[in-house]
Amino acid sequence: MQERMHVLILGSGGREHALAWKISQSPLCSKIFVAPGNSGTSNIAQNIALDLRDFESIVQVILKFHIQLVVVGPEEPLVAGVCDYIKERLKASAPMLIGPSKASAILEGSKVFAKNFMKRHHIPTADYKVFNQDEYDEALQYLKSAQQPYVIKADGLAKGKGVRITHHQSEAIEVLDSFFKEGVLGDSGKQVVIERFLEGKEFSFFVLLDGKSWKILPSAIDFKYAEDGNMGALTGGMAAVSPVPFLSKNFKDRLLKDVVEPTLAGMKKENLMYTGFLYFGMIQVDGKPMVLEYNVRLGDPETQCILPLLKSDLLALLCAAAKQELSSSRMRHVRKSAMALVLASSGYPHKYKIGFPITGVNLITDALLFHAGTHLNKENMHETAGGRVLSVVSVGENFTGILPHLIKEAEKIRFEGVVYRKDIEKYIQ
Repeated sequence: MQERMHVLILGSGGREHALAWKISQSPLCSKIFVAPGNSGTSNIAQNIALDLRDFESIVQVILKFHIQLVVVGPEEPLVAGVCDYIKERLKASAPMLIGPSKASAILEGSKVFAKNFMKRHHIPTADYKVFNQDEYDEALQYLKSAQQPYVIKADGLAKGKGVRITHHQSEAIEVLDSFFKEGVLGDSGKQVVIERFLEGKEFSFFVLLDGKSWKILPSAIDFKYAEDGNMGALTGGMAAVSPVPFLSKNFKDRLLKDVVEPTLAGMKKENLMYTGFLYFGMIQVDGKPMVLEYNVRLGDPETQCILPLLKSDLLALLCAAAKQELSSSRMRHVRKSAMALVLASSGYPHKYKIGFPITGVNLITDALLFHAGTHLNKENMHETAGGRVLSVVSVGENFTGILPHLIKEAEKIRFEGVVYRKDIEKYIQ
């Protein structure tokens, strides 16, 4: 049997809490460290306060605690090159790493690169045009001639604020002005993709890569609108369900043939293969799979749904991926349904207040509870520390009845300004 391991998870959200929860179940796991973590991860792991932009501090943690596997949760350090830094700094003594190189992370780090990559490798996606800050007049003319509604995407990372869907020309021009003239997104908004709006059912599809082979994880649907009725602002995700109910065998076969296989072939051709997760942001349009975006990590809150449905030992799979032995491993899923409901701070994703005490956490006995924007105060009590605060998750034989149960559990949680969706059941079909 393999020696039990010290695992370091980088991140502080619900995704990272879910990863720690699943990895802690492995007999291969000795101890988990989460940096910086949250008040939920502190119950199953040792939190380490550090800035994920400080790569040298991460290296020092790896050395101090004899870390053998590092799992990078969020996109920012990946796009900034954290895996490259660790490998270069520690060389032969570097731990196993789950995450792409900086060169490969461009699939998520640049919307322009991703769209051009899809075009080069004939992967179905929406028609688009690219404009930079110096081409404001050309972008304006294109908006005036393009079909409504308009989809405008900032090129770089924007913490969920870089994609705008507008239904009127005046709104689209306001978005363009905010990116190009006002610089609300800084360098991330100096180049934009304007693409055709696609009408259909969106979903998330995940694979685990080892640089040579790959395995499919449970699929999911992410509910991004802040308010019931799919209204309000687009967020980082207010709820999720897994698996995708309309993912039939025939459609899945087409998805693999038209999207996944050509994507991985293109990545191999352009030397973008890596060890880690690849997330396909998808939409079903008239029965056809089309790609909206790539992410080079797991989604949040989708992770909180898919990991409870994963029957396999996640840590064993990650080790197999790091050793390029994934082809001999089995990715087994439980044939059930999972739903995650995000409890957020009022005003999210825009202005919201933090520092409010959270009560009722210990009352959640018939659901899973994953922390995100939480921390422990001086009295060792839970407090809000972010926009998305908690995820309540339940698993059932099917989706029927899960939402009322989750709402009942969510009502036990109290903090000032708590908001959550109450209608997602009607959108599952």
